[in-house]
Amino acid sequence: MEPPIVAQTPEDRWTDSSSKILTSYVFREGSLEGELETIKPTGFVEDETGAVRGMRFLWPLKAESLVAYLNEAYSETITLRRKRDYAWIMTRDPQITDERYAALVARLAAMGCDAAEVRRVPQDWPDAGHPVSKAEGDMAHWTRAND
Repeated sequence: MEPPIVAQTPEDRWTDSSSKILTSYVFREGSLEGELETIKPTGFVEDETGAVRGMRFLWPLKAESLVAYLNEAYSETITLRRKRDYAWIMTRDPQITDERYAALVARLAAMGCDAAEVRRVPQDWPDAGHPVSKAEGDMAHWTRAND
């Protein structure tokens, strides 16, 4: 099985030996100049395909996360909830063209999500304060223990 996608929003994942997905979502609160914040939910693979996951932000509650789309190059993914009330478009590239973004939003809309509700989150990479930037972008050698 291929490793999980590294998110366009700075979410960095890997699976530990118990099939948990240890996640560090590192972001700047409110703006690109905001204070660096980290949320560390744990994901759980909930079916044999790996596409149905639960994300635990606060024990014992789990939020649903479905891998609805993954391209062949493992460079783009769309995750969402069955209710279609939350969805995420993620890429390995911090900056994508307007055309690529529009195509991903169209794919999301074809899945039943409201394209008018999609918000594009600005990216500013590398970010000197982000732990992945400190690891010189080497996701394979950055671990959650390092943040």
